[in-house]
Amino acid sequence: MCNLFVLEDDLVQQYIIKANLAQFKVFQDISYYENGSPLVDYLHANKTNPDCLPDMMFVDLEMPGVNGWKVLDELNKLNNSLCKQIIVYIITTSISLGDRIRALKYDFVREFISKPVTKQTYIEISRDAEKMVSGSPEMEAS
Repeated sequence: MCNLFVLEDDLVQQYIIKANLAQFKVFQDISYYENGSPLVDYLHANKTNPDCLPDMMFVDLEMPGVNGWKVLDELNKLNNSLCKQIIVYIITTSISLGDRIRALKYDFVREFISKPVTKQTYIEISRDAEKMVSGSPEMEAS
């Protein structure tokens, strides 16, 4: 199973994500965060414990407090000290080319997805998650 963390402050969007991911067995272990601060604290506290760290994260960029950009910056600082690689999907309302370019500069960001997320996109992400947890070399190359 893929351990997924979702950073999303909008409860309606969380519900939509939950409903869409419920059909994929690979996503049985999902933690939701409405603010980036507890997520960053968690990552710092568990950076050497691979069983506690997520395999994958969905990050919304715009939210009050510690937003997705700040989480990406902290993850970037932590990246070399993390005991495993975390793949990040940006899932945001932004359609800005500047935001897309900025987000994709982070090595761990796999994709920049503007809401609403299509069913096909969830299928593709679930396939990536299945490859990741099975240790498929195809996942490493993408």
